[in-house]
Amino acid sequence: MKWMKKGEPTMNPNVYLSYHDANEKQCQTIAAFLTENNFTVRYVPTDYVVGDRQPAHILQDLVKQFYDPSDVLVCILGSQTADLLHVDVELHHALSGKPGVRKGIVLLLMERPDVSLDKIKAKNPKALQAIPDRLHKNLGYVELATFSRYRDLPVILNSAWKKAKDASVPVEVGPMPAAIKKGRYHDQ
Repeated sequence: MKWMKKGEPTMNPNVYLSYHDANEKQCQTIAAFLTENNFTVRYVPTDYVVGDRQPAHILQDLVKQFYDPSDVLVCILGSQTADLLHVDVELHHALSGKPGVRKGIVLLLMERPDVSLDKIKAKNPKALQAIPDRLHKNLGYVELATFSRYRDLPVILNSAWKKAKDASVPVEVGPMPAAIKKGRYHDQ
């Protein structure tokens, strides 16, 4: 990492944290660590409520405020993350676009006995069921990490950012997810 003079802009990717509210504490730990290491970090707070608007306008607001300012999405994968609509919307947005526009993706696993990085890499069916389908279809694009080693994230984030710019790395965006609706964002 290049040493920077005070006031000099960082060369780190901007980070968006995707998570289920059961992992709010881990999200805050990662956000604090990355901020201390000169990363700009965004995430939708657990108390964020989506206003009563048309679905297209809701998505435009979310994209402008949270998703687009990022270069890399970190999906904090807890036991309840895989089937959440808001996570699927975030992943779809991250994978969309040409190289250089799409976002790098890091799967940050909250390891448990039946789901580990080794089991995911070995394509263990039970471990693969625990990750969002969009990530399962794009494992060659996704960088893998564990919460127990979150201090390795600066290097992993830069690797994901580089991969996002590489036209030789294919992605499968998949169908558009259902629309985010009025109400508490993290309940969707």
